[in-house]
This record gives sequence, C-alpha cells and structure tokens, in this order.
Amino acid sequence: MVLLAVLIIVTLWCGPACDQLGHAAAATTAAAAAPEGTASKLPTSMQTAAPLSHLVPRDGAWVRVEDDEFETTVRPWLDRYAKCNNYFRYFRNCSQPRTERVHRWRWESPDSLAALHTTPTEVYRQCLAGKKIVVLGDSLSVQSYESLVCLLGAEQGLRVETVDLGLRPPPFPKTLAHPTDGKPSETHRIYDDKDDGLAPLTTVFYRTNYLLDDKDYTDPKKKAHPKSKKTSKLLDMDTLHAAVRNVLEAREWPDYLVINTGAWYLAGTRLFDAATKEEYKDRVVLFDAATRFLVRQLEATFGVQAAGRRRVPQIVYRTDTIGHFPMPSFRPPTTDDPAAGKTCTFLQPDHEFSPEKYGRAHKELLFNQTVWKHFGSSALLDHVWVLDAGRISLARRDAHHNEEIGDCLHFCLPGPPDAWSDAFLAQVWRACTV
Repeated sequence: MVLLAVLIIVTLWCGPACDQLGHAAAATTAAAAAPEGTASKLPTSMQTAAPLSHLVPRDGAWVRVEDDEFETTVRPWLDRYAKCNNYFRYFRNCSQPRTERVHRWRWESPDSLAALHTTPTEVYRQCLAGKKIVVLGDSLSVQSYESLVCLLGAEQGLRVETVDLGLRPPPFPKTLAHPTDGKPSETHRIYDDKDDGLAPLTTVFYRTNYLLDDKDYTDPKKKAHPKSKKTSKLLDMDTLHAAVRNVLEAREWPDYLVINTGAWYLAGTRLFDAATKEEYKDRVVLFDAATRFLVRQLEATFGVQAAGRRRVPQIVYRTDTIGHFPMPSFRPPTTDDPAAGKTCTFLQPDHEFSPEKYGRAHKELLFNQTVWKHFGSSALLDHVWVLDAGRISLARRDAHHNEEIGDCLHFCLPGPPDAWSDAFLAQVWRACTV
C-alpha cells in the first residue's frame, strides 16, 4: 500500500513521463498479491487519478475456471454464443480448441453482471428496451460491437434481428469492407420473445479508424515501392470523420455513444497533416491533438445544442487494448510458450504484465492517459464513462487470433471483448436501477 501511494504521488508530480515506470511497478505489485495460477489482478490501463465513478470496471481479476464449472456453465454458454455466426456478414472467431482454452479463465469483478445478480436479459428488459446504442471506431470496436450483440443473442428469450443494409459479404479471406461515406456498417435489433410489448434495442456500428477525416496520400518526396501495399494517410485535424458527423448531426441522438480509436495511430501507415502535408513523427503528440479536438467537438455539439432541448447521450470511451507483440528480448521462463519472442502464440495469461515485455505497449498506455486527460477535464464529464477494456485485457496475451492468422492485436470471440460488454451492461444496470 505504501508503494502504491508513493507511485500515485510521483505520477501526479512528474506527469506522463513517469507514468510508464509507475505502471510497470504497480502492475508487478498488484500481480504479486494474486495467487499465481489462480487469478490475474492488474491495475487500470491509465494509472491516473480518474474518479472511480467514471471508470468501468473499477476492479477485477481473471480467475481460473475449474472443470466442473466449465462443463456445466461455460460450455453450454459457448454453444449458445455460436448463433453469433448468423448475425454478421463476416464473423471471425478462433478455433474451437483455442476458444475452449481461452475460456478456462473468466473475468471476475464487483462491477460485473454476476456480482450485481442480474443478466443481459434483465438489463435489456429494464434499461435498454426502446434505446439505441451507437458504436464508432476501428476494427477493435468492431469486436466490441459484435461482442455486445452476441452476448445479448446468447441469452435465452432474446432474439437478434439483423437489419439488411444492402452491403455484400466480403470475399473470404479479404478484410470486411465498410462504407466509406460515413453510413453504418452494421445494424441490429434485439427483441424479447416473451414480451411483445417491449420495444427493441437498436444497435448500430460505424467504421472509422481515426475518428478524424482521412484520405489516401502519396508522399511526393518519397517514392513507394511498387509492390508495397502500405498507404499513407492525410489527417484533417479540423474535421471529424463523416461517420462521426452523421451521428452528431442526426435528428435523434443515441442513448449510448461508444467510441474508440488508437490502434491505427500506431500502425505502420505514415500519417500526414492535411493542411501542411508534413508527416507526424510523434504519434503520442498526434493522438493528444486528435483527442483534444474530438472532445471539443463533442462539447460543442452536446453542450450547446442540447441545453434544455435534447437528452445528452451517455458517452462511453473504450480505452485502448494492449497488442501483445513480444519484444525481441522477451523470453518467458516457462516452457509452455515456445514461440514467445517471435509471435504472440502464448498459451497462458500474463499474471505479471509489464509494458517492457511488449512492443508499443508504452504508447498504448500513454494514449489511455491522454483520453482521460481530455475527458476528465471536459464539461461533459458527468456524461462520460471510461470503459477500461485495456485493463481487462492486459493479461490476456493468450486470447488473440495468433494461431490462425498471426494476429497479436484482435481477440477471440467469444473472448475478452465479452468482458468489456459485460462491464458496460453492468454499468448501464447500475445507473438505471439506482
């Protein structure tokens, strides 16, 4: 406790430059308190003084699932979750052996539906019937959206209807194509089969990698290799992406607006300022400026226009998750991870997470601190929840799409994103029923 108190004081004194060291030490301290092999108890992915009332979840750990619980509870749930393949144009999941191994661990938190003695069905019936949830973001937000729909669809008594948007399924194995004009990529409605009087919950997903307006760009100063598939992008730091604008300018705002970006700011794509054509070298500085602009636009939209006229949406910012790309020098002492250091083919969670083990993890953590820096001082603070998916996923290096496609960023579904959705629904329940 003394060590953690010192870390908090030092973090507040020296700012983001010290946050990286503070996070690593705090993570090790928290992990040491958890019994090895039974639970993974890690700190937030931000290491800030964020008020707990705005942070979801406030606490939690990955706990080992015993064989009896797996067979009586987990396996039947996985079977029901399999219906999710029917809800989307293209649903990418992990192999059955990997999925079962991933679910030998479950997220246990006082901010979960189980701890609140409720279910997704009850959250829908009492809090979400007739409501609208909009999710904006990149491919990890796709997983967040899919998880939410699948979690509700796995409930007995709930029915998912896919709204036909006229979009074709992608030719496998190409990546799922999304509209480029800011229109929705996916829309679903969730109904209660036992109560026709309840209005459906509507869920909508919009794809936008940066939340800002972006366009393909060829740098005239540097000729690209003719076989290179990498593209450069122009980012307009004064214009939101068409998808974001469509949501903010709509006649009716959603009840819940779930947003995220970050992964593409750290991708290999070269990013240039649309006005000056100068390349951004420091991605943390770029992300800070982009987040500041986003928050100001949300304040301008929901703060001024909404005054006394329309209900302001509950803004849910999902923090960045950590891509478990092993550093070349990282060789775990255990023998159950033979490929560690080359790919992310891990077989067990990381109970002692430290950003030094994984490439770009420091920047992902700084991104999360940046998000809270701007939202935490925003005039919209009372309408903001920070869904710390990063914290939930810190330990789950074993739950990525690595066996099938060498993916160290996206997760298996069903998998950790379901814990994000559970935490979100639990917060909806808490706010709705208190």
